[in-house]
This record gives sequence, C-alpha cells and structure tokens, in this order.
Amino acid sequence: MRELRGNPLFLSAFLLLTACSVPPSFPLKITDLSATPDPIVGKVVVLSVEVESSKDEEDVTILIQPPEAIQLIDGDLTWNGSLQAGKPFTYRVSLCTLYEGDWRIHVSVFSRFGPDDTYGDSETMHFISTKQSGEAVPGYAYTIDQPSPFPPPTTTPVAAPADCSR
Repeated sequence: MRELRGNPLFLSAFLLLTACSVPPSFPLKITDLSATPDPIVGKVVVLSVEVESSKDEEDVTILIQPPEAIQLIDGDLTWNGSLQAGKPFTYRVSLCTLYEGDWRIHVSVFSRFGPDDTYGDSETMHFISTKQSGEAVPGYAYTIDQPSPFPPPTTTPVAAPADCSR
C-alpha cells in the first residue's frame, strides 16, 4: 500500500475521484415557497417565492408557471431584477384556483453564467383544492399516495370556473 500512496498517478486519481464526488453548487436558490391562505376554490391565495444568492446577481429571473386551472389575480408571473449576496428577496403574486383538483405550479429562478449559459433552481407547489377546503403542498413534501379529497371521476360535465373576485 505504501508503494501506491507515493505514486503520483495514484494521488492524481484519488484527487480526481474525491473532487468529482462533491456535486456542484450554484449560488442561486429558492429558499422558501409558500401559499396563504389555503387554496380553496374561488378564494384568492398569495404565493410567496423567497430566493437568495451567495453572490451578487445582476440578471435574475423568477418564473411562475401555474396550470390553466389557476388564474393570476394580481402581480406578474415573471420578475426580473438583481439580488445582493446573502440578502433574501421575496416575490409575491395573487392566484385563485378555478376548479377542484390537484394542481401543480412550477416555480424557477435563474441567472446567467454567460450569454448562452444559465443556472438556477426550481421547485413545485401543489394546490389541492375543493370548494370546502384546500392545501398547499410543496413539491418536496408531496407524495402521490396522499389520500385524495375527491370522489372517483364520473362522466359529469366540467363545472364552470369559480368566481375569483376579491
């Protein structure tokens, strides 16, 4: 074994393998994703996205992608601006669930390494909504085997969308 430790080839291979075992880390992250109050069909909900970077960022984009069953009430689904290193930034939009269901909202934040190269983070939020109750479940906590509040599907016509007036 001593012969291997002194071998420059062994040392190079060891350093390469240990360096590759650490996944790359990007400075830009979604640190919190929440919704209040509970996403009951027809009620306005504020979706909050908190992002933070470990370095100053000049060209950051936050992109919120709700399904057609979720209507934007106030704000913009895209934000572009700059971030200061270590200083959390929270962006909020008001949304409303139009129909009962389990709806996934995709949220991403990204910046640029160069003109053709981006990096960032993404998360999902599930709105599990009925006319009587709602729950906002972050993607990391969502499991497919959660009990559904909905009866089995029937051949009834699609309901009219909810009125999302404030």
